[in-house]
Amino acid sequence: MISNERPSPYGHHKPYGSPKPPVNEDTLRSEKIQIERKSFQFTLKENPRGRFLRITEDVGGRRDTIIIPAPGLEDFKKLIDEICFNNISLDKSIIWIMLYIFQVFQITAGLRLI
Repeated sequence: MISNERPSPYGHHKPYGSPKPPVNEDTLRSEKIQIERKSFQFTLKENPRGRFLRITEDVGGRRDTIIIPAPGLEDFKKLIDEICFNNISLDKSIIWIMLYIFQVFQITAGLRLI
């Protein structure tokens, strides 16, 4: 008998949890920018739990995503502002692009501009 034919001493292994049903999400606004070899997709969405900003970085087909709930966008923008304006070596065009994107998404999300 080979090892994969033996029954497990721990019983039948079931996957953790059940698959989650798909959540209905509405896209409210989407913008894309290209910085060097990276592509960033900013998508403001809404689902039954609320609005959120999904930021996806694509580098040669490899994607990483973060999601920021709408109530956290103001704090996120403040942090980005501090980092950008305190780092003189950043290209000014990148700073203005990021500020523009956050202003557009805050207006669309119905948030107060700082």
